Amino acid sequence: MLPDPASSRAVLIGSGSFVSDSLSNYPAIGDSVAGMASLLTGAHGLSLPTSHCTVVSANADAREVGKALHVASRAATDLLVVYYAGHGLVSKRGALYLALADTDHQWLNLSALDFEDVKEFCTDTRARRRLVILDCCYSGRAIGEPLSATMAGILDKVSISGTFTLTAAPANREALVIPGERYTAFTGRLLSLLNDGDPEGPEFWTLDEIYLRLRTSLLSENLPEPQRSGTKTIDKLSIARNRLFGNVTRAVVDLTDDAGQSPQRLQYPLERFISVPVRPRRIEEPVWARFESSLRRIVGPHVSGTIDFHDVMNRLQREAARIVVSADGDRWVPHRYTVSLSGDDFSSYFSVVQLLAQCLAESQANFVGSGGWDIADEITVELRKDPLLNRGIYRVTAD
Repeated sequence: MLPDPASSRAVLIGSGSFVSDSLSNYPAIGDSVAGMASLLTGAHGLSLPTSHCTVVSANADAREVGKALHVASRAATDLLVVYYAGHGLVSKRGALYLALADTDHQWLNLSALDFEDVKEFCTDTRARRRLVILDCCYSGRAIGEPLSATMAGILDKVSISGTFTLTAAPANREALVIPGERYTAFTGRLLSLLNDGDPEGPEFWTLDEIYLRLRTSLLSENLPEPQRSGTKTIDKLSIARNRLFGNVTRAVVDLTDDAGQSPQRLQYPLERFISVPVRPRRIEEPVWARFESSLRRIVGPHVSGTIDFHDVMNRLQREAARIVVSADGDRWVPHRYTVSLSGDDFSSYFSVVQLLAQCLAESQANFVGSGGWDIADEITVELRKDPLLNRGIYRVTAD
């Protein structure tokens, strides 16, 4: 059940251009605000009346933003949404400020939006549920162009009692604007998920499901990991419809060798992760050297499970080596591979399972490319949870 549009309000804040030379201008910020407004007022979002979704002027100062927050917080009785995209800044005393068009580093308390004020509006509102989305950076540098600032302990600063808070990056990473993309990296992927839908997803997107999907998507692209805080109850709040729900027959798979067993429905992302398709190519560096390097980078910092992924890679290569020779003499190999893990092993690797799927797919593509074999399509590897397998046991299939 979605929140009542008549009793809900949203305030969207962000500017793509800044007066201060110390703050970079990004048109993607303004586009991200507009994209969020379209989502929240759309039929597959919250269906808010346009009068209930306030897009603060890009040139608004802190006082104007405060007025918009005050009006919305007093009017909302069901859900209050506050979205901000831009530069996150930290004062000398460690306070978090959200940059506005006329923000001056020297006068943050007068020219930027103090996040403590945002917290106060969310605390004092009559709304039963509150959602705060911050698409701004905190610290560190990564690929793409950062949205600036240095800050530690960000979740402590942005956590609001009784509110679900979703942030674009952890304390040691920066939110990004990637050259050539219309939206910021975080908001772009959020909009893509909610606007495009998933035929195998739930009928309604809950905050918990959205976070898990975003985390998987962003980590698979080596982008900053989003963060969340909030009670378990509000985690289950639905804020959008899945536009593809029921449009396509849901995927099923027989998880046993016994034909008499009934198939079980797959649940993405909690029970399977599929790699981004990879085109086979010839490489100069040995396939195993590249695989070893990638695997160490992914699994190294994490607690080891019981599965040896070197053995998994061997099995994948043996599947590819089962060459089918066509009538005209061309040699073809499978392009879709599935690796089934036990529930315990899948859980052990859950935080990196998407990266493992991509690592296996890229290595398999390199292996196929080094053999000079033909393939009908790009290679994908799916890592799937099979509750009928015992810990330490896995299964590899191909088609």
